[in-house]
Amino acid sequence: SHINNARLGNGREADVIAESSIGEHLTVEVKATGVSALMMLTEKDCDADYIFWLHFDDFFVNHEKSTIEVYSFQPHTLGLKPNRIRVDQHMRQKFDRASLDLVNFLNL
Repeated sequence: SHINNARLGNGREADVIAESSIGEHLTVEVKATGVSALMMLTEKDCDADYIFWLHFDDFFVNHEKSTIEVYSFQPHTLGLKPNRIRVDQHMRQKFDRASLDLVNFLNL
């Protein structure tokens, strides 16, 4: 199914609330990491339908870098529990991934 519309959440329910083309109510949490790829998952994150993870890596210190990696995954399908996790290459293979040219996207 596709997303019909989405809005920012109020923070208590979710970061983003979306509605699918078949009327499903979806919750999305957004996480971001730097070089360490260390992510703190809360109960709310693990209960979400999706997590969107923005991995900046060394974007803010490497001035030649213009892209970041954006991942999406369903935490319940991976059996994730509230915890601090380091997202390694093996785990990343289970996520949907896209590159985002942040410099051009933000017109920097």
